[in-house]
Parts: sequence; structure tokens; C-alpha cells
Amino acid sequence: MLFFQPYARGHLFAIELDYLLRTHSGNKINLTALFKDYFKYINNLKGEKSHKNKFSIRALDSLIYQKMGASFAAQYLALKQKHIINGEAITLSSKALWPLFDYSEVDAADNDFSFDFYKTITSGVITGVQKNSLAYKNGLRNHQKLISYDYDLNARFNPLNLVLEVKANQKISVSVPIQKIEKKIHLFKLKSGF
Repeated sequence: MLFFQPYARGHLFAIELDYLLRTHSGNKINLTALFKDYFKYINNLKGEKSHKNKFSIRALDSLIYQKMGASFAAQYLALKQKHIINGEAITLSSKALWPLFDYSEVDAADNDFSFDFYKTITSGVITGVQKNSLAYKNGLRNHQKLISYDYDLNARFNPLNLVLEVKANQKISVSVPIQKIEKKIHLFKLKSGF
């Protein structure tokens, strides 16, 4: 039985962090235990009551330092910087899903937008345009304001159509042809007996 996990940075980061916690602590601490401790920790913080039961990355960073020590905290912060903040691809440790799953990477086709599509649609500002790409040649530039977009992720060869504000009250439409690229995907095979 094969499970396909589409690339989801947060999920893979959590799997890798869980593995590192278990490995570093001799299986005494995992991600579930860390988050149980996190909510106890955050609810006991002095100060505003508004922090109660809310997520704070700074509080999590602090708790990891307190529970796991400076060496592990430095490893965690470097991992977070590399994969969450800088957006580099995550490759799981070979035993991250052991003993339930075997993990492997395979090449697969994906869409190349020639700019950071996902960051752009969440921020509303064009980001990461690759110079000399089709998107650039068709008029897409960093820092343009995104008004709307139209794209069917399930269609194979449809272009991405964008409406941008380039100056106050001046809008333009840009059509970006989508190219297919090869990228790594993650496969998880459930081991027999589970």
C-alpha cells in the first residue's frame, strides 16, 4: 500500500522535528509531548491573558531551548531558518517515519510559475519573479500588487491569468504560460504487519 504525500512544508517539517526530538531525547520526548508541554508553558506565562491557548513561535523556540538544551535549539533554529523561513525543500531523515513507514523520494512533474506563486497569493504582492522567464517577458515584475488571479490547478496547460495594479488606479492583465518541471515528491510505504 502506497501513500502519496504532496509537498507540504509544514507537515514535513513537523515529521522531521518529531524525529529529531525522539532521537535527541532517547524517545522520551516527541512532538506531541512537546506541544502538551507548550500549552502548559504558554498558559503559565506571566503577563497578558491574551496569550492563553494561542500559538507563539517565540514561546515554542524558548520552550525547545529549555527542554532540549542549547545544542538542540541551535539545530532546530537552523532547520526552521532553512526550510520554513528560506523555503528550501525538506528531505526527511531516512528513519523519520520508522517503524511504520518506509520513505522514499521520486521525481515527478510539477508546475513552474517562474515566480513564487504561493507567496504571491498569500501576500498580495508579486514575489520571486525569475528574470528572463516567460512571466518576466510577459510583464510580471516583483512588487506589483495582485488584484486577482485565475488558474485551474487541475488543468494541464492553461495559463495563469493575473490582474495587477501597477500604478494608482492603473490595472493591467498578464497571462503567464505555465511550464512543467521535474521535482521530488515523497512516497510513504506502510510496512507489512501494521
